Amino acid sequence: PLTAFLTPKAEAFFGGTYFPPKPMYGRPSFKDILKGVAGSWTSEQDKIEYNVAAISQALKEEARSKSGNIPEKSTLDQSMMKLISGFDPKHGGFGTEPKFPQVPLVNFIWQYSKTADDDIFRKASLITLDNICQGGIYDHLGGGFFRYATDERWLVPHFEKMLYDNALIIPLLCDAYTDTKNRLYKARVFETIDFLQQTMKISGTDMFAAALDADSDGREGEYYIWSKAEIDLLLGIDALEFNKIYDVTEEGNWDGQVILNRLQHQGIFAEKKENKLRENLKTLKTTRAQRPAPTRDDKILTDWNAMTVVALAAAGETFDQKDWTEAAHKLYEAIRHTVFSEDQKGHCLIEGKITSRALLDDYVWMIKAALGLYKTSTTDTYLKDAINFYEDVKRLFKDQDGGYFYTASTDGLPARPKTINDTAVPSGNAVLITSLIDLALITEDKVYKDDLHALITSFAGEVDLAPYAMGEYYSALLKFHEKQSLVCSEGQCKTAL
Repeated sequence: PLTAFLTPKAEAFFGGTYFPPKPMYGRPSFKDILKGVAGSWTSEQDKIEYNVAAISQALKEEARSKSGNIPEKSTLDQSMMKLISGFDPKHGGFGTEPKFPQVPLVNFIWQYSKTADDDIFRKASLITLDNICQGGIYDHLGGGFFRYATDERWLVPHFEKMLYDNALIIPLLCDAYTDTKNRLYKARVFETIDFLQQTMKISGTDMFAAALDADSDGREGEYYIWSKAEIDLLLGIDALEFNKIYDVTEEGNWDGQVILNRLQHQGIFAEKKENKLRENLKTLKTTRAQRPAPTRDDKILTDWNAMTVVALAAAGETFDQKDWTEAAHKLYEAIRHTVFSEDQKGHCLIEGKITSRALLDDYVWMIKAALGLYKTSTTDTYLKDAINFYEDVKRLFKDQDGGYFYTASTDGLPARPKTINDTAVPSGNAVLITSLIDLALITEDKVYKDDLHALITSFAGEVDLAPYAMGEYYSALLKFHEKQSLVCSEGQCKTAL
């Protein structure tokens, strides 16, 4: 949680990401911070003014991208070696606790592994997916992934479910399944989409809510945790096998309670045994449904819903599920006629009202969604949408020094943010690179090729500054080099991109 202190003119002069209620972790308490800020405001206005100027300048510097030549494939090789040095070979993921799925980064390693001679990259991505799919970070009863794990094993989650996490991981699991035919990945895709449709869909619409709260009945995770006694009572004789597979013990695995997981028994069993386990899970789920449920955040966000369009379309194509493909089309149309209409393009819809203007991420994900639907559609409406949205992006967000700002105007901000780094979601600039590749190849229009090169080079000087935050940019560069093939006709040859 960010705490920022502002002047009456809304100028930031001090802040921090977390101040505890009492002094701890080497940090002052929030009360001490309040006293210190009040004292500085009263007697040290010169320091306040200095901080305002310094923070404003720092934000403006951060928004300046570092350009360079288009990075060679060898640069990606070097970046990959730096990334893999931080990989956890036992549990997957990077570093220690807390662990986030970091889907853009895992996706890059997975895509990179297809072109690499060394099998370590393939193993790294699949170990990570296996542990995420079988850990407590996945809801084995209701489907869907929690936001992150508080431990290095992916056992104990922060029990919040975000639409974007689930939308981002579905296409990666689909791609991994296509290559490996691992039934675990297929199962998690089906279960997660069922969770989205049953729990996250806004009633009376084809759109999805933003998140589920971590707390219920006043305690985090209360909705999801169990005791062995409860499970024994509900499952009877079946509990003996179930408990062994799902890590159910008398002492529990979290604060005396049980978080269901399959980290100790990760393999997929024969269909008969899996069917029995699914029956057991259904029994527990029926009981869980009687508990006070976590609150749902019903705001509708354009970019997160567009990510879900991409996920549904990918899953529909991978598993030949026409209902998912149809759901992707319906979701896209629902967004186009409400929060992202011809008359008004917004970022957030609450109770039928647009509360904020569209951001770069809203446009780029709608472009990606439109192009994804166009590839499996018989109409060029989606391609026209993608082209029109991109024209809007250039008009509203383009930085003359290269790249695209996050906001369409300053709106009172000390600086318009612009970045190639991923946050909780992939960088909008990086996502746009992949869509420009598609537009250049589909239309064969030189404009998109030129814009593509300009966008890549706008951030090329940053390619190795923060490797763990550049998964989407690396994937875009990898796709660029893969598509950089020679096209020959009438005795003349040129690169496709």
